[in-house]
Amino acid sequence: MIAIMLEVVFSESEACGLMEAKFTDKANFFVLPFWLDIGDIKESIASSYRQNLVVQLSTQNLPKQKQTLIQSFEKDYKKAVKNFQQLKQLVQLGEEVRVWVSSAPYVLCGLYHLCNELANDLERLTIVSLPTYMVDKSITYDLVS
Repeated sequence: MIAIMLEVVFSESEACGLMEAKFTDKANFFVLPFWLDIGDIKESIASSYRQNLVVQLSTQNLPKQKQTLIQSFEKDYKKAVKNFQQLKQLVQLGEEVRVWVSSAPYVLCGLYHLCNELANDLERLTIVSLPTYMVDKSITYDLVS
């Protein structure tokens, strides 16, 4: 079996940036947008509490009549949970994981969660820092923060 590298990020914006830069193959890409830096960390990512929190925060500025957008966010969240389960299964089969990180709190919490969930099965984990950018010479920002 040829090993593939499973790519992990913690937001859609990071995913879009890496795909645009052609850093990864979409087939091996996992976006885990669980916002683990917010809310009760004891709650499972698959819990209705976590899903409702992420959906509510994502849609808080939308007009109330945009129910279809809210349903779309709910569907996307459920897909992310399924993708995380698929990632865990692939790791159990021996696949390697590369995680793209920044210093953003949601990323660091996601990384800690990922390591905890995969600790018993993961043979190798590669961590890559996302690039930073400069607004001017005195201020540097993480690409996704």
